[in-house]
Amino acid sequence: MIKKLELEPVLLTDVDLTNFEIQASNDAGFATLSVLASQNATQLRHRGDLGYNDKFWYIEHDKNAYRYVRVYKTTGTQLALADLRVYVKGSSATPVKP
Repeated sequence: MIKKLELEPVLLTDVDLTNFEIQASNDAGFATLSVLASQNATQLRHRGDLGYNDKFWYIEHDKNAYRYVRVYKTTGTQLALADLRVYVKGSSATPVKP
């Protein structure tokens, strides 16, 4: 069971951070999937050069177990990610720092 997701975009000034979903499935082709979270047409604020570094979070609400997780852009624009962290039941939900 997925307990927590963190999506962190790259620190660029012109990245489109709108219209995407975080999807989960038990088949690699995502023929059957669940949408765990989504971002609408409102821009996710993420600009380190301007002093804020928002992350997109998901906190457990779907109690099903999944094998695959993907970030899917629902429009034709690109999404650039710096990191996607997936925490499962039994994990500490604390990232290991290098």
